Amino acid sequence: MRLNRHKFLNKSPRANATKKVVCSPKRCYSIIEMSKADKILSKVLGGKSDRNLSFSDLCYLLDKIGFKERVKGDHHIYYNKDTKEIINIQPKGSDAKPYQVKQVRDVILKNNLGVEDA
Repeated sequence: MRLNRHKFLNKSPRANATKKVVCSPKRCYSIIEMSKADKILSKVLGGKSDRNLSFSDLCYLLDKIGFKERVKGDHHIYYNKDTKEIINIQPKGSDAKPYQVKQVRDVILKNNLGVEDA
């Protein structure tokens, strides 16, 4: 959860995020609740944490976006019938490789993909 000042209540980072208003005696805050996939998507699209994204989070995001996965060794190959791109990612320890996070971001932006509501 992220706390915002009450005056920023109408500026939600995601359209499908749910908002709650919590008031203390001195201030009111809006709490924006985002799903796990929305948080990972905002990290990937932000481009500032390519080195700090876990491999399992990147796989989770690709699953939620609608890609199908097949695994051959440590290569996780993601494909989607709506896009022509095939995404091939491998872990580097427990993290995703930064250049592969950039490739995923480029595919998301090029094809205007988003998290599917399940």
